[in-house]
Amino acid sequence: IFVIFLAVSGGMFSVAYTDFISSILIVGGLMLALPFLLPSVDGFSGLAAALPETHKTWSGGLTTMQLIGFFLPTLMLILGDQNMYNRFSSAKDEATAKKSTIGFFIGYIIILFTAIVMATSAVILYPNIKPDTAILHTAAHGLPTSLGAIILAAAIALIITTANSFLLSAAGNVVYDLYAKYKKDLSEEKHLSFSRWAVVGIGVLAYILGSFFPSVLEVQMYSYTMYGAAITPIVLATFFWKRANTPGAISSIITGGLATIFWEMVLGKPLGWNSILFSLPLSILVLVIVSLATGKRSPTIKIDSSV
Repeated sequence: IFVIFLAVSGGMFSVAYTDFISSILIVGGLMLALPFLLPSVDGFSGLAAALPETHKTWSGGLTTMQLIGFFLPTLMLILGDQNMYNRFSSAKDEATAKKSTIGFFIGYIIILFTAIVMATSAVILYPNIKPDTAILHTAAHGLPTSLGAIILAAAIALIITTANSFLLSAAGNVVYDLYAKYKKDLSEEKHLSFSRWAVVGIGVLAYILGSFFPSVLEVQMYSYTMYGAAITPIVLATFFWKRANTPGAISSIITGGLATIFWEMVLGKPLGWNSILFSLPLSILVLVIVSLATGKRSPTIKIDSSV
């Protein structure tokens, strides 16, 4: 309800400020946590000595295909994430966008490093907890109350800003790519009103869909795979392959989405492989084949930078 309220009342303006606050909380909280957490596991040397042998290997006990299956969804999401393009496009000028990209890269390295240390420490301190609650459990039980509260607040801030961004992106797609195509004489008031109703409708649908997944990690990998297999190949093709066209894009999106559902829901993830290993190659293959087969009859696809 709170996320929907933010998106309806503040739009992208609310994302900018919640992102700013959450970034300070996340980076600052995680960096402050390390000096308190590391002594409890006897520093980096004690951390390495206490870990199970599988955790010391490069793959962490995963097979090569399982490792790739966890790596690809996040990579493909970052490459094609509409929220990233929204943020860069919201900068006041090109120079600001470039500076923000550099800052994002540095901040991301800091967050990944500290999050990995906290999650790895949780393996030793709390071996029986659910893996996707490692950092939250460590913040609640392994740190001073004030510092743990900051990290828990940062987690809530991250959830809010991420949900807000995706909600606005999805609503923008509905309004700009569907509704506005058939209602060309929309007044500004009607446009804003429909955008708000789209936010509410998609927010309710998202809540219902989320209730079908047993853990945060499950819904994260599923959604990342769906996006990475169905959307990212199209986004990259608009930049790097001039022969990509609309029939190829639509066919690729449908194939990537259906292949993900088929691998996850129907086959039940055979061999323990994440569906990206199945759906991404199919999506790319269909994009290439259909685009080449219809290239002489269809215009090249373009990204609407206004969205």
